[in-house]
Amino acid sequence: MFQQRSFGYTINKPPVAERLQTALGLQQQGKLVAARDLYQGILQDQPDNADALRFLGVIEEQRGSYEQAAQLLEQSARLNPRNPSTFLNLGNVRIRQRQFKEALQDYDVALSLKPDYAHAHLGRGVALERLNEFDKAMNAYELALLANKEFDAAQWNLACLLLLTGQYAEGWKFYESRWKVRAHQLQSRAFKQPLWLGEQPIAGKTLYVYDEQGLGDSIQFARYIPVLAARGARVILETAPSLTRLFGTLDGVEQIVQRGDQPPDFDFHCPLSSLPLATHTTLDTIPCFPAYLHCPPSLQTAWAERLKPKQGLRIGLTWSGNTDHYNDSNRSIPLQLLLEALPAGPQYVSLQKDVRKSDRAALASRPDITDLSPALNDFADTAALCSQLDLVISVDTSVAHLCGAMGIDTWVLVSKLPDWRWLLDRTDSPWYPSVRVIRQTREGEWGDALRTLYDQVEALCHTQASDPLRLSKT
Repeated sequence: MFQQRSFGYTINKPPVAERLQTALGLQQQGKLVAARDLYQGILQDQPDNADALRFLGVIEEQRGSYEQAAQLLEQSARLNPRNPSTFLNLGNVRIRQRQFKEALQDYDVALSLKPDYAHAHLGRGVALERLNEFDKAMNAYELALLANKEFDAAQWNLACLLLLTGQYAEGWKFYESRWKVRAHQLQSRAFKQPLWLGEQPIAGKTLYVYDEQGLGDSIQFARYIPVLAARGARVILETAPSLTRLFGTLDGVEQIVQRGDQPPDFDFHCPLSSLPLATHTTLDTIPCFPAYLHCPPSLQTAWAERLKPKQGLRIGLTWSGNTDHYNDSNRSIPLQLLLEALPAGPQYVSLQKDVRKSDRAALASRPDITDLSPALNDFADTAALCSQLDLVISVDTSVAHLCGAMGIDTWVLVSKLPDWRWLLDRTDSPWYPSVRVIRQTREGEWGDALRTLYDQVEALCHTQASDPLRLSKT
């Protein structure tokens, strides 16, 4: 037993190996502060303990202290250059720092030490995607699955990359892996009735469809309800309370069930996000309607009265999404940055339901931006407000999907490597005819995209000034 004398007393400490195991257990339980304290205590006694340095580096990454994490992991790698996990962890930190070439080098070292290291192949795939090496990234994910065929993260990354590159036939199959990805926290439904994925005829049958992902996914895939009804199915749709009124405007819905309520009898069930697979959707066969969701008529007049009298263009703004989304830092834009890219002249309307603390001062400094968010109770209200706008400018969030589904002119700002549904290198969307996509030209930098936005809004203002009736809304 290690003994340390202090103020005349002898303090007994467990062996370092035992303290390492205790700290690691705490870390795996998510008790990062307690684990961090233990690792730091070990390093006070043994500054060159490579394991403590590595585990502490992982904690610093989890805390968002990427520079500190990289320093700790580099030190650990110097002390023990034969541990593939250290180079894996270091590569993961480089990804967070957007140092993708350096990350690739770290993953390569890990694989030189352990060629069948599935997580290192996965990391290589992520780095290669960020470097726009999509074929090589796909190969890396396939190698990860060769090393571990049940590797859910590799299946999911491969699904998203296949869909991003328009390879829908294979992409939808791998998209079913979403149920196994722990971070998604999806719970499959234990119905006694069979799952329908397109094999059985559904004419004359009752099909129970339910949303299981985010609100944007629900809105995007709701387009399949009229398709199912056209095949002769009686469709019952379960959805979140915030979408219940809006989805009542869908053609082909026999009955709406609010999530948590007891479902009625049915013959088959299918998650909304599995409908593209069940209907064998390709890029050329996306059910692409000018509008398939509508504002409940009773709400239009009420929301028209809430807005100031219309003078010139009226443009809606959404600049941030769900803070819990894994890709939020790449999708959302600080409000102040967006405001600098908006020319004077139009009447701007905030569609942001929840304004972050970091954006409140910027919004408060612009009394010319109409903010009716306290009155947005659900997506039917948001739809009614959007129906009064000439244009919506949005980041990749549910509002963009809502406006696209309603046929409202919408400009969506997306990152250099966007979510799969926005595809690559195109300014239009095969899912939404009314959507224009404005893309980052460099990873993590909005400058070029926002300059493009400014120029296009200004051009729209000139068009409206020269031909007011062309863009007018009643």
